[in-house]
Amino acid sequence: MTIRPQNKDKVIAVLGPGAVGGLLASLFWKNNFNVICVGTEKSVKIIKEKGLNIESAMFGNFIAKPNALLDLDKKVDILFITTKATDLLEALKRINSSKLENTAIFPLLNGIEHMKILKEKFGENIIAGAISIEVFREDIYRIIHSSPFIRIKMAHNGNLPSEIIEKIANLLISMGIAIEVLDSELKVLWEKLVFVNALACTTAASNKPIGWVRENMEWRKKLEGCVSEAIDVSKKEGANFEYDIVTAMNLLDSLPTTMCTSMQRDVVNGKIPELEAIPGAIIRAGKKYNLPCPTIESLKNDIKAKLTQV
Repeated sequence: MTIRPQNKDKVIAVLGPGAVGGLLASLFWKNNFNVICVGTEKSVKIIKEKGLNIESAMFGNFIAKPNALLDLDKKVDILFITTKATDLLEALKRINSSKLENTAIFPLLNGIEHMKILKEKFGENIIAGAISIEVFREDIYRIIHSSPFIRIKMAHNGNLPSEIIEKIANLLISMGIAIEVLDSELKVLWEKLVFVNALACTTAASNKPIGWVRENMEWRKKLEGCVSEAIDVSKKEGANFEYDIVTAMNLLDSLPTTMCTSMQRDVVNGKIPELEAIPGAIIRAGKKYNLPCPTIESLKNDIKAKLTQV
């Protein structure tokens, strides 16, 4: 029997041990951290009985056995929030925020509107985070990490000391995750939203991988339209990043041709996609400035129509 030494100077919790959260929790476990998954009764039962079966292009195949709880009622150093936006409010009921006064709260959700919800619950200790990865859950305990990368951008404009942000960044780097620390929460969130909205909406509406979208002239125009409209809204929102349509399209063109998205998989499987957190958030922000988003709105409606056919 192998005894795993615990890195006891940090206690890390992950709310929402799905694809992204389950992989992160498993990497912390693999690196001997004291990690707690907080999830539904079904997910907690499976993690306790079987663990999390990870198949990763970067980290190999292994079974992780982190701690798992239905509710978090104790102090932790870092709380990662990795639920879908559609599940956030229900999941937050599992967290006793009064015990987390000095905890760094690190959400890795799509969209921008979750930050207001989290600041109302936890105060100003929120780190804005955006993750780039292709990972999906084959079933409740089997997680497939198919992209040869994990990249996280992060920023904090609240109460946490800069040394804490640096320590968290270095902790993630030590596990093989590429980290970029930016100076603006809005910049982190909108850079990701511009990118993920174009990727998710076009792949979900077409039910094709990004390579097909890029090569099809009609769909490439839709991809560019999504990027252009979202950038225009982000500027009005004060994101102030050097992120033009050429830069965004170069990034989308660099993705693996077979890459699909969680929104696409959700639509195919008849699950509720993050339509309000991703395209919906851009459309609502645009309306504040009388900025229409016709491409994004059209794709959102196409995806909603697909859901009625499943």
